[in-house]
Amino acid sequence: MVEKTVHRKMKTPSDFQYLAQVITTRCRTVIGVSTLKRIWGYDRSEHVPRYSTMSLLAQLVGYKDWESFLKDSEGDKLSSATYMQQVIYVSELVPGERIEIAWPPNRICQFLYLGDSHFRVELALNSKLRAGDHFTCFYFALGLPLFLENFVHGKSTPTTFIVGYVDGLSMVRKIKSQE
Repeated sequence: MVEKTVHRKMKTPSDFQYLAQVITTRCRTVIGVSTLKRIWGYDRSEHVPRYSTMSLLAQLVGYKDWESFLKDSEGDKLSSATYMQQVIYVSELVPGERIEIAWPPNRICQFLYLGDSHFRVELALNSKLRAGDHFTCFYFALGLPLFLENFVHGKSTPTTFIVGYVDGLSMVRKIKSQE
């Protein structure tokens, strides 16, 4: 949608400079050209975009923030359909609920919601995640990558871990209690 809004494909360094200028002019906020390059995958260095950065891009295309973009079923029908098929917002969960996700090629995980946006991995099949890992996140969206913030694997230092980076999540659902 951003490319449609600025009537330009993001393919060259000058395209990203142009986009940064448009954002500065329209949104009155400066965003780094290198940040834009990482978001579009032009620069393949490891990068997790901030919520505020994604909100800025959502504002550029006419939304209040990133969450409003994800909730809105209007706009670019193909993108919105993907986002709106299944989104579970953590703010709507209660402690003790479980979420199950899957992503290609054959990875499946189940998470227990602990409250305050915190989760514990309960089950992990064919994944680098392991039972007992902890993380925070704010939503699970079908077709989008899942960003696990403050991810702790064993005794490791908290970091960000991205699930489904290439193709996004292929399944997102609440599962019944195992009690």
